[in-house]
Amino acid sequence: MGQYNHKRLLTYTSLILLLIVFMLINIFNNIFFKSVRFDFSEQKIYTLSAGSKEILAEIKEPINVKFYFSRKLAKSYPYLVSYAARVRELLAQYQRASNNNLTVNIIDTESFTEIEDQAVNGGLQGVPVDGDGNELYFGLVATNALTNKEVIPFLQPTRETYLEYDISQMIYKLIYPTTIKVGILSDLPLQGNAALSFMQQDGNTSPWVIWEQLRQSFNVSLVTADNKIPDDIKVLMLASVKDITKKTAQTIDQFIMRGGHILAFIEPQSNSVANNLNKLLTSWGVDIPAKIFTCPKLAKKIKYNQNEKEYLTRYPAWVDFTTEYFDKDDILTNNLEKLTVADTGVIKKKSNSSVKITPLITSDGDNMLVKLANLNSYKDNPRKLLNEYNSDHKIYVLAARITGPIKSAFSADTTQNSNIILFANTGMLQDQFWVNVQNFMGNRLYIPMSGNGGFILNAIDNLSGSNSLISIRNRGTFSRPFSTIQNFQSKSRSEFRLKESVLMKNLEHTKQKILELEQTKKESNSIALSLEQKREEEMFRNELIDTKRQLREVQHELNKDIEHIEWVIKFANIALMPLLVLLSGSIFWLYRMRTNRNRYNQLLYKTINI
Repeated sequence: MGQYNHKRLLTYTSLILLLIVFMLINIFNNIFFKSVRFDFSEQKIYTLSAGSKEILAEIKEPINVKFYFSRKLAKSYPYLVSYAARVRELLAQYQRASNNNLTVNIIDTESFTEIEDQAVNGGLQGVPVDGDGNELYFGLVATNALTNKEVIPFLQPTRETYLEYDISQMIYKLIYPTTIKVGILSDLPLQGNAALSFMQQDGNTSPWVIWEQLRQSFNVSLVTADNKIPDDIKVLMLASVKDITKKTAQTIDQFIMRGGHILAFIEPQSNSVANNLNKLLTSWGVDIPAKIFTCPKLAKKIKYNQNEKEYLTRYPAWVDFTTEYFDKDDILTNNLEKLTVADTGVIKKKSNSSVKITPLITSDGDNMLVKLANLNSYKDNPRKLLNEYNSDHKIYVLAARITGPIKSAFSADTTQNSNIILFANTGMLQDQFWVNVQNFMGNRLYIPMSGNGGFILNAIDNLSGSNSLISIRNRGTFSRPFSTIQNFQSKSRSEFRLKESVLMKNLEHTKQKILELEQTKKESNSIALSLEQKREEEMFRNELIDTKRQLREVQHELNKDIEHIEWVIKFANIALMPLLVLLSGSIFWLYRMRTNRNRYNQLLYKTINI
């Protein structure tokens, strides 16, 4: 028995030593390997992008970030609590990666306190959560040593995929707080020009709305053709209807070679062979054919006069693109709802190009290209274009982001970090296609009809950042939905809609028959016929009741199937897996106990025999 007690003592001593070693390893890890982390999440949502790390390396003076969060009020919103935990974790990564140049303060914000006053004064936006005046705060305030301040008023859950980009952009603006200077090179009458008022169908010579919005948001400077683009301009907006001179093309080319970024709107050119714009496009690795994109199902409705009569028709050369045609991975188009373009060309990548072409707008194949030379004839008679439409079933790129190495069109220079956003169109800049301008008490009131203006401002804001900022990927979402349930729901709803469609047709047919019988009764005086009608009407009414019953049964079965699959999957994820782990652990424990008991019995047997 002494040997048994000795074995027990040895076992307990081993456990105590193991616990001590475990604690020492944790202490050692916290001291020497605090920044070492492993991210096994599917979309690496807990790992900073290389672009964010590059921005943090550029910090020259301390930056302080305050994260205001109403923890108590948020308890009623579990998703916000989880999202806040993710924000805290991400901010901690920023602090670790900044070499202590960035500090993070987590501030629990309570209603009717001085801290709430600080949040409001900092520029945060509170959200009312009850009728007692309590407001929930969930935002960031960042400051540098020069008292410059950047604010995210409320961390919208809808911008979850942009969380890292928004935080990195906030930090970048504090590192480089100067106002963004944007150069504009255009042959369009953006500032308003009576001599070129034919470009605007309403004859208005006032400045275009996009020009006024650019001036309000950025330090805008007009770039004169053939002159060198100033060094302090980082983004150039190029909007060209006709060709440019060779000198202007060389100026733009040099701007790109020194690292400048471009937002380009270029119309398809009829004489593209000896065209200077085409030389630039070739160096960018793309081509814009002398053809116009048309699509009847996306076409805008227009009025036109013919034979002294006014007609209303769809015009397939003026189109509204919606969410399904936008790139979901690019930060500019992920949440874009609508973009209107007019007389747009398409963008094609050259076969020998080494640049990366990321489509921002892509067609679905139900479209047709028409020759640029034929466009005027269609404008005179828009219905002609509809009559001659024949889909070519090809996928086209209408807007693209161009990145990667670009070789100069006029020298041996090469830039590795180009960033160009290209549209084969300038019509989208015109007021008539995206904004309704009204006069209100002597002031111009803008009512957007499409997202053109917001997109252009966001594109310049995006291009004005460093290559590090632009390269930051969209992060994955924190929530993990039951995709199997969603797929099953989608399939079940499709089946329901099919059955519902058949039953609704029967229902409408039955109702129509009853109405016809009612009408026949009014017109007939025959008693015999009325009796026959009553029997037939009763039959149709019974059929009506039976059809409605079938509709209810179909809906009931749909809900029953969805609830059943939800229960099975949730049980498997929430209860079954832990039970399996517990069962496996119990079986393993029993096996080890049995094995140890057998070994103890053998040892005891040998001891007794000795």
